[in-house]
Parts: sequence; structure tokens; C-alpha cells
Amino acid sequence: MALMLAALGVTLHTRVQQDLLVSVDRELAERARRMMGMFPGFWFGPPLGGPPPGGPPPRGRRGRGRPPWGGLGGPPFERGPRPDRPPPLSWLAPRMMDQTGRVLSPPTEHAPWDRAALGRAQRGEAVYSITTVEGEPLRVLSLPILQNGVVTYIYQFAHPLTDTYRALRGLRRTLLTLIPIALLIAAGGGLFLTERALRPVRQMAQAAGRIGAKDLSERLPIVGNDEFAELAATFNGMLARLEEAFAKMKAVLEQQRRFTGDASHELRTPLTVIKAHTNLALRSHRTAEEYQRALQAIQRAADTMHHIVQDLLLLARADGGQLARNVCETPITEILQRAIEAAQKPEGAPVTLNVPDASVTVTGNIEELTRLFANLIDNALRHTPADGRITVSARPMQDAVLITVADTGEGIPPEHLPHVCERFYRVDAARSRADGGSGLGLSICQSIVEAHQGKMTIQSELGKGTTVHITFPKPGVVNPVST
Repeated sequence: MALMLAALGVTLHTRVQQDLLVSVDRELAERARRMMGMFPGFWFGPPLGGPPPGGPPPRGRRGRGRPPWGGLGGPPFERGPRPDRPPPLSWLAPRMMDQTGRVLSPPTEHAPWDRAALGRAQRGEAVYSITTVEGEPLRVLSLPILQNGVVTYIYQFAHPLTDTYRALRGLRRTLLTLIPIALLIAAGGGLFLTERALRPVRQMAQAAGRIGAKDLSERLPIVGNDEFAELAATFNGMLARLEEAFAKMKAVLEQQRRFTGDASHELRTPLTVIKAHTNLALRSHRTAEEYQRALQAIQRAADTMHHIVQDLLLLARADGGQLARNVCETPITEILQRAIEAAQKPEGAPVTLNVPDASVTVTGNIEELTRLFANLIDNALRHTPADGRITVSARPMQDAVLITVADTGEGIPPEHLPHVCERFYRVDAARSRADGGSGLGLSICQSIVEAHQGKMTIQSELGKGTTVHITFPKPGVVNPVST
């Protein structure tokens, strides 16, 4: 802004100075025209800066062939004084000199106004110049008077430049006063506008500085409807996604921590049993019956540990996306019958299979689906008395197959329902461990269902029983129930 205003000021000063000088030159030219009207038959000065066009006028034909008054910015001279122009009124009388530079008029001992311009006028040029006489700046017009192509006399007209210079000094003072004021106003306005424009950026920076990995709930303020508001909204969306990702990661880490602790605890129990019976058997001589009982206890503990390890391996495969690999279309009746046979206990409640349409099929891995329903039936047998009832049913829907495992057992308290599919979660830890459960059965079921693009829901009422609904897409239908 300063450079622009400085350039504007210099340009304005130069233009005003030129316009004022042009005005003075016009005044001098007008004075010269009025003065020269008294010299009939003479040709007064060629155009400025060059010889007269067409050469000098022919001898013996005075007053004819005079070029226009191009150098003085006006029309050709007319013979005699112009009646429409008043005589020049100036305290600086024009000075007429001969070819040697001697002042002829006024009859005083005056010197030429400008000797340097006089030399050029002696060569036939009309010259405008600036000089200083007795401390007074003057604009001088040196005009040669030609007769028969020869310079006879030289006139110099002078005009004081005091008022012109005073006006230019006033203009400079005005510019030097107004430009700093304009810069101050522009600086103040710029600071004000910059403060308003950058305030959202500063607020965003302060809010971003308060955001850390431990607390991503902070959001940037959104003010207005400009680009900064759009940037803040985009940043807030990114923070929301980061917060969600951190929450999921925290939940996964917490799940892994619990998983590691629970797995260690579950494996420690059978290992402790094996270690205790082995130490007792090796400490002293035992009878064959005592060795047999020790080996049986060790075998039960090993079986328990084997089941836990198998369940952990299955969950690891589920986490790695390795379930539902070798799939095929299989009748649901065949899978449910195999699951009932695998889970049926002689002392448990009877299991009833209800499949109205034997042609209903599902697409999946037979071993994994059998494991899914065997876990559900086994879980129902554990929590249903012998006089209770367990029903396994399957029926086709529009785009899916619905399989239901319902029992009339003890049910699940409402506060435990959201957590029953978590790994190593038990509603009653002491009773489940005594019954041989590890708390992984429903977690495995949930993983198998999700791997086969199905959906599992659990409904339970305390003291009345539990119902598990599993929905699988029909063969040839792409995931109609996962949403």
C-alpha cells in the first residue's frame, strides 16, 4: 500500500507540474502572439526542436510562406494587434535583443533572461526554458524573429514561477500529509479485518491445542458460513471418527486384556489339578486304584484344558477372518440333528426338533454350523432342569432361514443380556465352572454367525427360559439379514 500510494503521489505531482508548465507556456505563447502582431512581413520562429518545415521562405516575398505556429501551440500570427486580445499585463516586460545578444528593448541595461536559451534561439529555434533571476524562478520563451530566412532579432518573454512552485509545494505537503494518514487508516482497517478474519483460526488453534489422545470429545467452534467454518466442520468430523476409532481400539485392548487374564485363569485351574495329582502320585508309593484316580483327574483336567485351547483357537481364527471357508449348501435338518447328537446328555431335558419343511437348506461350513447349534443346545441343557423342555425349530422366511433354540430353563437376568456374548463372561461364574463351562460358548456362536453373514438375537425372561433366534440368508441371497 505504501509503494502504491508513493507511486500515485509521484505520478500526480509530475502530472500537475507538467499541466502547470503547459498553462504557463500557453500564457507565454499568447503574449508572444500579441506582441509579434506589430511586425508585419516577419516570420517569427520555427516549430520547437527542429528547422522550419519546407526550409526558409523565398527571398523577396516577405510575409508569405510562413509556417504555422506549431512550436507555440497556437494558430499562425496575424498582421497587426489582435483586437480580441488585451495587451499583455505583466511586470516582466519582454526583452528584444539583436543577433549579438545585446538588449535593445526596454532601453535599460538589462541582460537576457536566459543566455543558454539565447544561443539556441540565435540558431533559429523557439525555446522554452527555466532560469532564476535574482532569486526569482522564471519560465522563459526565447523566440527568434526571421526576415528572409535570417534571424534578425530575438525576443524573450518571461513568466514568474513563484505561484507555480508554491502550488507544487502545497501539493507535496498535502501528499506527504495524506499518504501517512491513508497508510495509518489502511493499517488500522487491515488490522481490524485481519483480526476478524483470523479469529476463527486462533480459536481453532486453541481448541486443537486442548485436544489430546486421552480426550477427543473437544470440538472446534463453528462460526459463520465461510471457508473457516467448513474447515472447522471437516476437522470436527475427523475428530469424531478418531474418537470412535480410539473408543473401538480401547474396547479391543480392554477385551484383549480381559481375554488374556481370563484365559490364563481358565488354563491355570486344570494345570493346577494336573500338577497337584502328579506331585501326589510321585511323592510316595500308591496303590493301583489311587494311581487310577489320579490319572482320571489328570485326564479330566487335560480335557478341560483341551476344550479351552480349542475354543481359543477357534476365536483366533474368527478374529483372523478364517471362518466360513469351505462352505456348501446343506439341509438344515442334517445340521441340527448332528448338533443334538453332539450335545445330548442322558440326564438332561429332552430336545425336540421341529422342522416343518425338510427341504430348507443353508450355505455354510458344516463343522462350524454344527458347533454353533451344539453350543446353543449344550448351553440350554446346562440351565434347563430335567423336567423342562428344549425345542429346536427351523422355518423359511422370504429371503432367509430362521432357526430358533428355546428352553424353559432358569433364564438370564436382564442386566446380563448385553454381555453374555462377551468372551469369558459368566452369569454365575462358580456354577458354570463347576459344570465345565469356560464362558466362551456364546462368543464362539456369535463369531460363527457373523462369519456366515447371519444375525443372532437372545431373548430371556428370568425363571421362564431363554430363546435364541438365528437368521441366515437363503442360498443365493447376498446378506439380506446382516443389516
